[in-house]
Amino acid sequence: MLCCMIPPFQLFLEKKSLAEVAIILNISKDEIIKIYSDFLVLHNMGRVAAILKENIKNLSVFIKWFNYIKEKNIRKSDMDIAVANIMDIKSLTQQKENLEKELQEIQQERDQSLSHYQYIKREINRELY
Repeated sequence: MLCCMIPPFQLFLEKKSLAEVAIILNISKDEIIKIYSDFLVLHNMGRVAAILKENIKNLSVFIKWFNYIKEKNIRKSDMDIAVANIMDIKSLTQQKENLEKELQEIQQERDQSLSHYQYIKREINRELY
């Protein structure tokens, strides 16, 4: 059966659509869906094997990370948002520092204005009394 799978697998690797492969090989919809399903399983197993091989020294950490994602039902979109937020931290930290500096300048200006106001008020009171 594997020898019969090689041509469709090759076509899938060439990014042919299910319809294109079905037409080229003259096979039914059900057959092409089964073959494509097998292709995806094998293709993804290869990707998983490559990932595991790449992380073999940190396999326990990798497994804990994988289990955490599985247990928390974390989706790709959740990960995308988390990564975007992490990328924004530096920018947000800089904005926070800028706002704190601006607030400090405003408070100093306020304190100076209050001091100046109190001085003027004392001078006016002296002249009136």
